[in-house]
Amino acid sequence: MDDDKTKEVKYLMTLNFNNMYKKISLWISLFLLTGLIPVFSAVSSKSVAKKKENGARISILDSQSNSVLEVSIEELLTGAIAAEMPASYPIEALKAQGVAIFTYFLRSNGFNQVISLNANDDSSKRRYIKNFCYKSKSQRRDLWGKKFDKYENKIKGAVKDIKGKALYYDDKIAFTPFFSWCYKETVPCHIGFWQKLPYLISVSSPECDDKALKDKKITVKIDKSEMQDILEKKFPNKKKQLKSTDPSKWIKINDKTKNGYIIKVEVLGEKIKGSKFESLLKLPSANFSMSYDSKSKTFEISSVGYGHGVGMSQHGAKHFAYKGWKYDQILSHYYPGTEIKEIPLQNKSNKESVNKIDDVLLKMLKNKT
Repeated sequence: MDDDKTKEVKYLMTLNFNNMYKKISLWISLFLLTGLIPVFSAVSSKSVAKKKENGARISILDSQSNSVLEVSIEELLTGAIAAEMPASYPIEALKAQGVAIFTYFLRSNGFNQVISLNANDDSSKRRYIKNFCYKSKSQRRDLWGKKFDKYENKIKGAVKDIKGKALYYDDKIAFTPFFSWCYKETVPCHIGFWQKLPYLISVSSPECDDKALKDKKITVKIDKSEMQDILEKKFPNKKKQLKSTDPSKWIKINDKTKNGYIIKVEVLGEKIKGSKFESLLKLPSANFSMSYDSKSKTFEISSVGYGHGVGMSQHGAKHFAYKGWKYDQILSHYYPGTEIKEIPLQNKSNKESVNKIDDVLLKMLKNKT
C-alpha cells in the first residue's frame, strides 16, 4: 500500500515537472522567437536591399589608375552630380542636373559600353570608351570636408527622386548638353555644335539677374607672335599672308547673335565657326569681343559666359530653382518639347562590355603608367 502511494506521488511529481518543463520550454521558445524576428527581418531586408542595389551596375574604367570600378546607378549619379554641379545649389537644380547627366549617359553609352573617367588626354581611347565626369566617395569627402554628410545626403536625396529618369524627344533619347553660364540666352545647337535640333534652341536664361555675372568679363591678352603661331597651325596655307598683312586685319568677326555670341569668324578670308575659334584660342566662351593694340602688339579678347552655351545653363537652373521652379520645369525650359520618361533599371548592366574591351587598349593604358 505504501509502495502504491509512493508511486502515485512520484507520478504526480513527474507530471508536474513535465508540465513545468513544457511551460518553461514554451516561454523560452516564445522569447527566442520574438527576439530573433527583428534580426531575421533585418537580415532579410538587408538581402533585399543588396539585391536591389545590385540590380543595375555600371562598370567604369579609370584610365589614371588602370582599374575598373563597378558601381550602382545611384552611386554613378551621386558621383557625377558632385563632379558637375556645386552641392550648395538648390536641390531642384541638382535634380535637373542629374536627369541631364543620366540622359547624356544613355545617349552616349547606353548600357553596352564602358564609361571612361579622365580619358580626354588621348584621342585613341575615345574610339573605345566614353569620357565621363565622376567623383568617388573618397574624392567627395575630400571636396566637401566637414560638410560631407550634409552634401552627400542632399545629393542622394535628389538621386532618389530622379533615378532612372531621362529626357526623350519623339520617343528617342534626347541630346542633353549643359554648361556653366551664358549671357541672357542660350545658343541654338547648330551654332554651338553641328546640327539643328528642335529642342536645343535659344531660350532666355536668368543668371544675369545676378549683377556679379552680368558684369563679369574674362579678358585675355595674346601677343602678336603667339597669335601668329596659333593661326599658322590652324591655317598653314595662310603663312605668307600672316607675315605680310597688318595684324589688325587678320581676324574679322562676321556674324553674331543679338546678345553677342559669335557665329562666324573670318581669318584672312577663310571662315570658321565661332565655337571653333573659341576652342582654338581656349576662350571661356564664344561670346567675346576682340581688339588689337599696334603699340603693344597685343590682341585683347574679352569674354562673357562660360561654356558652349547649348542646352541647360547650370547657373540658370540655380536661379530658376531659387524662384521655386521644380526640376521638370527647369528641364522643359532648357530642352523645350522633351518629356521625362522612366526606364527600368533592375536588370541593366554593362559588366559584359568590360570583359570585351580590346586587349590593345588595356595594354596601352598599362604601358602609359
